Amino acid sequence: MLDAAGETGGLPRAFLKIGAGTLAHKQLAVALACECSKIICISRSLTPELVALQHDVERAGARFHCISGARALSSLITAVDEVVVISDGLLSPQQDALELLTRGQGVVVQPVEVGLAAGFERIDADHAAAGLMRIPGRLVEQLSMLPDDCDIASALTRIALQAGIAQRKLVIEAGGPTKLKILRNQADADAAEAEWFGLQLRGGSLLSQGPAKWLAQQAVRLAGPSLLHGRNGSNTFALACVAIVLLALASGWFGLVAGSLIGAAVAAVAGLSSGILRNIELESLSIVPGKRQLQDVFPWLVDATLVAVLTWCMPPYFAEPAWHRAFAPVMLVVTLRLVSAKMELSLSRWLGDHVVLCSALIMAASLGWLNQAVFAFTAGLGLFGLLWPRKLN
Repeated sequence: MLDAAGETGGLPRAFLKIGAGTLAHKQLAVALACECSKIICISRSLTPELVALQHDVERAGARFHCISGARALSSLITAVDEVVVISDGLLSPQQDALELLTRGQGVVVQPVEVGLAAGFERIDADHAAAGLMRIPGRLVEQLSMLPDDCDIASALTRIALQAGIAQRKLVIEAGGPTKLKILRNQADADAAEAEWFGLQLRGGSLLSQGPAKWLAQQAVRLAGPSLLHGRNGSNTFALACVAIVLLALASGWFGLVAGSLIGAAVAAVAGLSSGILRNIELESLSIVPGKRQLQDVFPWLVDATLVAVLTWCMPPYFAEPAWHRAFAPVMLVVTLRLVSAKMELSLSRWLGDHVVLCSALIMAASLGWLNQAVFAFTAGLGLFGLLWPRKLN
């Protein structure tokens, strides 16, 4: 972590922002996934950013060391150790890096024309370095014969190749770019982030996803990049979901059927947007999402809002109490969830889509058929579920 980002100095390029995390976080995730028990950062000083990284290392159960030169490295590594080396400024997809590093000892190389174009160092007539290697610890001792301010990654690459460590060639499609990138400034980081963000949002079409999921992806595509750097942008969508639910409930209480149903549909989209952006945040920090997240509650919150709104807005039969009127809306939501769970994936997304349901209810309410529509939808869904032969995967 020696080279500064850009031409005017400043922070090391290891701390360039990529999504909610930094390049250093992504490199650390690779090292920890390789089960490294000791993380050694080469830096001229212990900056606040490096201290924060140290805390992340220690929380992961590994030991952290910060050194400034080559000679200090040999005192931390024994001959029986294995060493994973990640070059300064290297950005690599975690799964690709793990596939290359977990096969055993080797120096990762790539075709020279591709590597040189991407800013990597040439190592022979046909190959360029790729910034990744796994080598025996005994080779580190040879750094003591070099100047203390030498380029450690470059020196270890040549030492390993001279010692006969196997080359592991990076597979690159003909005419395609390398998956490994060297970031030099924030412009490089922004370009890599845009490419990475687009990959995270790759999904099906409107027909295969349903309107709510599709609209949520468009919302994240528009607002996500600016919210992501705050590391909690998903909370913005989460708060929006809760606020819109409260507005929908208020509208339903005063009998504004269309407004409350539109609010429920928008809240559903905001809740899905929060979940999508939360997963992207965790991915950018190289954190595996837990089994349960706050965003899992939002579909149930929207269901509860629909039950409340329909209970208040449906005209009573023979002055029946509100809790009697709640039976039909509850059965509608429950039947919808049960039937959509039985359908094939694309069909279940449409049946369980809050935007589709709210749109149908708004049309029925505008014709004065809200009561009849709730009963008809519930009965129709129940019959459809009974007649559907089995769940298709």
